[in-house]
Amino acid sequence: MGRVRAAAQEAGARTELYILEIICRTLKLYLRARQRELMKRLQMFAEDLFKKEVIDVLNCVTCPSKHEHFWRVEIKKLIINKFGSEALTEEEKRSDYNLKDSLSRLVRGFVIQRLMQMLGLQYDEDLLNEAKRALMDGREFEFTLLDFPEGALKPKVCLPTTLSFLNGLELILLVARSNTCLLSI
Repeated sequence: MGRVRAAAQEAGARTELYILEIICRTLKLYLRARQRELMKRLQMFAEDLFKKEVIDVLNCVTCPSKHEHFWRVEIKKLIINKFGSEALTEEEKRSDYNLKDSLSRLVRGFVIQRLMQMLGLQYDEDLLNEAKRALMDGREFEFTLLDFPEGALKPKVCLPTTLSFLNGLELILLVARSNTCLLSI
């Protein structure tokens, strides 16, 4: 993706959609890493804590003034790590450059929509439209826990449950039986 964006820039093409996708993919990876760390500390799924992680990342996009360091430093490191140094222009790599400035107001609204889709969030269309409208108007929008109903998040981590434990045990027994049958032949 970084190489594609660099080649498109050299050809003089508009690259706003490339940086939109790069940012969204990076934010998704960033969130998943935060969720994995949270899961290690918790040892069990707690939806509200995972929702808070999601909301924090969404608010990085919708309330960028509260996350200046993230947009000037952190996300650039993540992008370069994932997509290579050619994913960002020399200007965008500068520490005084705020990466959100690479996106027009129109595209900023679509970042939040694309990110919510990538995360598989269940959300109210009115909520999304309100957030997009705010971003396109140059205003900030802050998500809260109340914006997402219970069950809105589908965890992407493997959670051991009694059913999955029993399914695993059944598989082990089937393999053991098949090995016993093969040995008796």
